[in-house]
Amino acid sequence: MKKHILLLGIFLSLTVFLSVQAGNTVIDSLKQEIRQAEREPSSKEKLIELYQFLGAEYETLDHDSSYHYIQKGLSLYPRPAFEEEGYLQLLNSLANYLFMEGKLEQAKETFKTVAAHAPKLKERRYDLEGVVESSIGVCYRKLGMFDSAVYHYNRALDFCKKTEKYEDIASTYYNIGVLYHLNKRYEEALEQGKLAADYARKAKDTLMELYANTLIGGCYCNMGKYAEASQILKRNEHTMDGSEELWNYAFDNYIKPNVDAGKIKKD
Repeated sequence: MKKHILLLGIFLSLTVFLSVQAGNTVIDSLKQEIRQAEREPSSKEKLIELYQFLGAEYETLDHDSSYHYIQKGLSLYPRPAFEEEGYLQLLNSLANYLFMEGKLEQAKETFKTVAAHAPKLKERRYDLEGVVESSIGVCYRKLGMFDSAVYHYNRALDFCKKTEKYEDIASTYYNIGVLYHLNKRYEEALEQGKLAADYARKAKDTLMELYANTLIGGCYCNMGKYAEASQILKRNEHTMDGSEELWNYAFDNYIKPNVDAGKIKKD
């Protein structure tokens, strides 16, 4: 079951860019499937999965709709069913909703509930456990608790490596690098950024590579290595899948100030 990593914001996190038109197409299709499943009495498991998918699709588009469908899924359980994957997936979606509503403590505790029960599933889901641990790390980062955030990010990394999903490994290294960058530990942030870029290339994830390059360039700038910063940040200008918004952020915050100061030469 596909999970959506939490959006973390420009440069400071990995953002999932969704096309509204494409999103609406998926949503319409899911709603049609739900209407059909609701007419079939024996389709509880399918309905739970569809509600979870639809809640996830609405996650960045309409928080109220996301919450509505998550609750519809949870209402199909007469009591908590921590031993069932569908229930834990819905709880994870609920935690995502709480996070985006700014209810960080509630989100963190809900993620922790999922993390506590996920290892007990009949079929171990390392991908789910990795996503949840990463989300806990995000909550701790937002709460300003550096050591706890690093601990959970590293746990997420261990689970991601078990799945051998390079895109998840890349995003986790990136999140760790961002955390070090925020704490002005630029050497460590640079190392994590390079690992993120390496795994992004292995995954052929050009957007993640763009984010990693931005982190690396930011580290070089803060370390006074302006030539290196210029070289790597300018790669993003030619990235086909890159975000114009992200490129502008990198240019305005890292390149232009140093061009104006004469530390980076214009090409």
